[in-house]
Amino acid sequence: MTVSRANQGPRAAAGNRRALLDAARELFDQRGIDLPLVEVARAAGVGQGVLYRHFPDRLALVFAVFEENMERLEAHAAASPMTVRDLAFEVASGTSGIAPMLSLVTQATDDPRLISLEERMRALLDGARGRDLSSGHLRPELSVEDLLAAMSMIAALTASTPPALRQSRVEHAWALLEKGVYAG
Repeated sequence: MTVSRANQGPRAAAGNRRALLDAARELFDQRGIDLPLVEVARAAGVGQGVLYRHFPDRLALVFAVFEENMERLEAHAAASPMTVRDLAFEVASGTSGIAPMLSLVTQATDDPRLISLEERMRALLDGARGRDLSSGHLRPELSVEDLLAAMSMIAALTASTPPALRQSRVEHAWALLEKGVYAG
């Protein structure tokens, strides 16, 4: 995915950032989280200095990808209110391309960026939970924390599953979880 572009200086910052995020998503998914960051810069068509100007370390790059995914998820939920099931499948499909990054992010338990992402996910789950409760589909004793744990299980599954098998494994796992999540 190497991109060649003429140097446009500071006005290229947004495009460079976009290219770096796209390259990170693709390369981390294909080759794992431990590849040298210079390869991400090369694939984005920028120098290593540009990479570090935008993302001072690997974790900053990874959190930027997760932030982007959360923004997409929030926009989708705002446009079309989701059930817990809808949200689970949207999270699973959004995990494609970032699955190898999950283990790195979840190790940063005290990181304010992770705490913020978790709070935003709780808000989405709270809305989905409310919709499912009002329709009588969700077991009323399930809390947002229970649902967050279920989402975490789905996300962890995607992280340990090869890309070609992710969709079928997620569907199977959700079918099992639904037996405990949904009422009768």
